[in-house]
Amino acid sequence: MKLIISILSLMVLTVSTASAEAYFRAHYGNASFDTNTGTLTGATFDDEDNGYYLSLGTQINDKLNAEVFYFDGGNASFSGTTGNTFVYNTTTYTYTSTGEIDLNADSVGLAVVYPMEIQDRLSVNLKVGVHSWDTKMTLSSATAAADLTDDGVDPMYGISLDYEVGSNVSFSIGYDHFTYDNEDVGLAFAGFKIGFGGDQD
Repeated sequence: MKLIISILSLMVLTVSTASAEAYFRAHYGNASFDTNTGTLTGATFDDEDNGYYLSLGTQINDKLNAEVFYFDGGNASFSGTTGNTFVYNTTTYTYTSTGEIDLNADSVGLAVVYPMEIQDRLSVNLKVGVHSWDTKMTLSSATAAADLTDDGVDPMYGISLDYEVGSNVSFSIGYDHFTYDNEDVGLAFAGFKIGFGGDQD
């Protein structure tokens, strides 16, 4: 995590001082969790929430951009009453009292973006990268409370469409996918891109 943060800091400084084209992105949408959850007996699993993605990018050559980003995938939750069961990563868990388990996932990372203009004002962006992530699982019930945390570094990828609506301003729609060890979070989003610095198209 410290290495990723150091690289992010360097990239932010590069973006702020570079003469090349730079930009800021903000995406917001529906985040969906794939947690390898199996059979639910009585218990319920809410695998969707609102998520967002913020990034700073800069042009690194005439074909590629680099982005540093922060992603928050929101929360997924398991809820149940005494005797309910669910399967998570092939292990069966049983509720001994009524309670809820919340799973939160966020990350910072680096991505390389390949933008392609497909017609005037409209472009498609292909993105691959790595992200340093943290997850937190919180158990709460009438009789107990506990937190479990995990972290790691895994790949991510995405695709988006940008439509230029004004000088250096574009609207975006797309999908990003983030791997968290044995779990995955996808973000279907809408957002915007604002360009600054250098010569903007």
